[in-house]
Amino acid sequence: MKLELVFAASAVFFCSCGPAKTAETPPAAAPEPVRNDSPGPAPVIAPPSEAPAQSSKCLLRDPATCLPGCDAGDAEACFRAGQGFHQLPEGQRDDAKAAIAYRRGCDLGKPEACGNLGLHLENGWGIDRDVQKAAALYESACAAEIAVQCRNVGKLNEGVSGYPRDPVKSKAAYEHALTLALAQCEQGQSEACVVAGYMYRDGKGTPTDKARAKELVEKACSMGYSWACKPQ
Repeated sequence: MKLELVFAASAVFFCSCGPAKTAETPPAAAPEPVRNDSPGPAPVIAPPSEAPAQSSKCLLRDPATCLPGCDAGDAEACFRAGQGFHQLPEGQRDDAKAAIAYRRGCDLGKPEACGNLGLHLENGWGIDRDVQKAAALYESACAAEIAVQCRNVGKLNEGVSGYPRDPVKSKAAYEHALTLALAQCEQGQSEACVVAGYMYRDGKGTPTDKARAKELVEKACSMGYSWACKPQ
């Protein structure tokens, strides 16, 4: 079934009910502003990728341009459609479509899409809340070495969103997330520099170090990642 047709039926399968927390930042949590109506740290969404998807030529600012590629089985296009629909301006944001796109991307094997689908499930963004499923998706994306999703494993195991608190698992996940993010930052992944910077800023997996946090975010900016150049 084409994704456009699924969107038409989204009202049947998805709702915008549940606690409204809006930002992968993080994010993700998380790089985009959050309406956090329940206790606990704000969710993290992975920062949006700067480079357009080469196979689909889709644009975050116009997520509908990503749908043909997503319908054709391009997991990256599905991921970018999800990011785009979630990041539209207030009043245009469509989390039901974002959740559908992320689910499709996850089914096609993109771990970043699985992790961001987890955020929608945890927070009830355009889909019924299911924290247990969100946890499983964070774990799978973390196993694929997506640093920001390892950070989400750490956050969830702090006992937020009604999830059972496990301080040992939380600490291990945060430390693993920071190790991954620092290594990937050194390899030239600007988004990973931001994730590591936020972890130093918030004291997750490491003692708080505001200077180191600023250095990492500025490094991402110098690498051409425009989102990191905005006031933090």
